Amino acid sequence: MINALVYMLLAIAFVSDWLAALGLPRVVSLAPEIIAAALTLIVALRLARDRTIMIPPKYIFLFGTMFVLILAGIVTNSVQSGAVFAGLRTYFRYAPIFLLPLVYYFSNAQIKGYLKFVLVLALLQVPLAVYQKITAPNPSGDHIVGTLGTSGTLSIFLVASIAMLTAFLVKRRIRLFHYVPLVLFLLIPPAINETVVTFILLPLAFALPVLLVPTDKSRLRLLIPMVVFGSLIIGVFTVAYDSQYGDRWGEGGSLGVMIMEGKALDFLYKGADVDARPEEGQGTMAAVGRLDAVVMPLKVVDDPVKHWLGNGIGNAQASFHELFEGDLTEEAALYGIDFTAASKLMWEIGIIGLGLSFLFFWFVFKDSRQVLAASDFAGAVALGWASIVPMLAATMFYTSLVDKTSLGYFMWFMSGYVISKRCQLQSGYPQEEEVEKAPSPRGYRPGMPGVAYRTTRLRSYNRSY
Repeated sequence: MINALVYMLLAIAFVSDWLAALGLPRVVSLAPEIIAAALTLIVALRLARDRTIMIPPKYIFLFGTMFVLILAGIVTNSVQSGAVFAGLRTYFRYAPIFLLPLVYYFSNAQIKGYLKFVLVLALLQVPLAVYQKITAPNPSGDHIVGTLGTSGTLSIFLVASIAMLTAFLVKRRIRLFHYVPLVLFLLIPPAINETVVTFILLPLAFALPVLLVPTDKSRLRLLIPMVVFGSLIIGVFTVAYDSQYGDRWGEGGSLGVMIMEGKALDFLYKGADVDARPEEGQGTMAAVGRLDAVVMPLKVVDDPVKHWLGNGIGNAQASFHELFEGDLTEEAALYGIDFTAASKLMWEIGIIGLGLSFLFFWFVFKDSRQVLAASDFAGAVALGWASIVPMLAATMFYTSLVDKTSLGYFMWFMSGYVISKRCQLQSGYPQEEEVEKAPSPRGYRPGMPGVAYRTTRLRSYNRSY
């Protein structure tokens, strides 16, 4: 049952925003939260029965501090009950899927199944993105969103998928014959949807899995070919981008010129102040850049206490009904609260909340580093996740991960999985053994990717820790 619920949650999370945009009832966008509610019940029952959870004390301290911060923000700002409800829904919607791997053992076969399923979802974005490009009402790449709602979210997801594939290649879990066409195929949507963030994240997707390899010998052996391959891919991406959107940066402009001349920074940071307003017919981003949106709460709100504690969860975010909106909703919208996750957190939980969020990324990255040293399947997954986490942290200043449920549910699930594996290794919990496949007519040799799994030393996965 749990396995089926995870598959359902991943599938619906990746398509719910797209289906809602097509005009389906609003309940479609709420479907992931309905499934998450079922997972909440499962987590609660397992905790009540086993009274065991695989989570390090540092996370308990982190989340405890965050909870106290949220309470302090609600009390000091006298946030309305409707806004509090909306804020709790926003900030705690991922808790069940995060806690699930901490109370329930997921086998290698199950995790491999989820990753294959997500890869299929990633591959399905390509034909849909091409169709959206062909039928777009104007040349802008903003219409090329796949099923993920925005072009930036689509690019982040696909580049993260490439990072995971690269990690599996480094760990010899996928063959080069399969890796190259998959990477080339997944790069099609980012090459046609005008997202400059791809140019920043793509080098990380190729470099981090190699740089994070625990042994120097393996790192040196892989670094040169990966640099060559990554450079070729980035070069092709740059040419494809310039051929479609180069004139966006002026006559004779190009992606390289845009970065070298600082036009990208001008696009992200405009030096906006409290009087910044877009011209008639333009969006808020014409007057307020993504980085401006992060510092605007410090300029708009005069109270230093609120700079640190925030203005209260739900007190600044928009909602489908005014009953669930706060006192600062309209004002925050003028200054781009929904531009990035960092801007949203600065408005609602302040500098301390933003710092705690990055501390969480750091904890997950460190735990992933501990697990990736293993040579088993979990080590390959951890290498991929250790490569993806810095990318997700960087995108906190590019898009709002808090609201992007298509990325959020999977991000929190994988983080919970890596944390649980770290606890298992630290406590000496028996792990699944790997056995080599027998030689086959296809030329399989011991040590090649594609090992089988057995659980002779592992208790049944549906039993307690």
